[in-house]
Amino acid sequence: MPSSHSSDHIACIIMCGGRGTRMGTAELPKVCFPIDGVPAIVRAIRTYRACGIGTIVLVVGVGAHHVIETTGREFSDLLFAFQPEQRGTGDAARMGFAPLEKMGFSGPIMIAAGDKLVEAEAVNTLKTEFYKSGADCAFLVSRKPKNTDLGRVAVDRSGQVLGIFETSDIKLAKLCRTLKRTAGGKKGISSQRLRDLCLSTIANPDKFAKRAPDLWRLAQVKGQVSATALRKAIPTGADAIDVAGEAMVPKDLEALCKFCNESFYIFDPSALAEAFKHLTHRPGRNEVYLTDAVNILASPARYGIKRRPVLAPAVVRSPSSIQGFNTPDQLMAIEQYVSKKRAKRKTKHRPAIRLGRPS
Repeated sequence: MPSSHSSDHIACIIMCGGRGTRMGTAELPKVCFPIDGVPAIVRAIRTYRACGIGTIVLVVGVGAHHVIETTGREFSDLLFAFQPEQRGTGDAARMGFAPLEKMGFSGPIMIAAGDKLVEAEAVNTLKTEFYKSGADCAFLVSRKPKNTDLGRVAVDRSGQVLGIFETSDIKLAKLCRTLKRTAGGKKGISSQRLRDLCLSTIANPDKFAKRAPDLWRLAQVKGQVSATALRKAIPTGADAIDVAGEAMVPKDLEALCKFCNESFYIFDPSALAEAFKHLTHRPGRNEVYLTDAVNILASPARYGIKRRPVLAPAVVRSPSSIQGFNTPDQLMAIEQYVSKKRAKRKTKHRPAIRLGRPS
């Protein structure tokens, strides 16, 4: 898996399959929502093109015709890949990689979500780190507050990347450890208290039920849950997190997590192809995560990868240069940010008016 970086030409895979359900519509994909009058996906493509990225693959799914129509008004040279079912970011990236592999593309491959505001600063920071470090994979990170739901990047004392971990996995491990202590007593726990703990871990009931079905089932029963029933309902091994093949308690993992993952990557194509060979859905889930491609490269011996890949976090100076949205409030905040910047530019370039002395 040599890291060649033989071509300066970068291709970009943009994942556009996200539905706008939380935006108030199930029909219009999120990438088609306007940011200050310009559809998010069009704004993103303009930025990538301005940063020198020519080949762009859009991965589309439900509502594909909206994406094709929206982008087709301005761009006629885009490639499209179809994802029949929403099966996660890893599956979407693999769909986008297929046409590039088929056409023999040999340059680095950038992978991004289409429902984000991405500015040139973020793109150039990522590109610079990728080439400077000779990385097999560079990915954008930020030092954001701890209350964000962005994934956490674990780095050991030597600076080696150990992996990217979902906030929900860390929260679930904490919950399971708490419940194990409770199950060690005799009183058990009330079903209402259990329900509150579950929803404070993962707010969406359906998502929690998929992750820990037995616990959620107990939380629906009225009255007291016995210590024995609670102990049996805790998912096996869920109180620790797999870090490079070793089980780690959440507290120890959090101590290693200095950065948040911005879900914006550049891969060497051979490294990406190697990761895709091993990429599969996690137990109990029907989605494939792109972060697991990084985690595979972070554990080469576990997957029979002969050379240790170089993984390089690229720290963005301004977290505002890359912002995602899932709700109308988040989109409104981005629109306010963009309109303020536009207003500042207008003020900056407005010619000064000089008042002369009256004659």
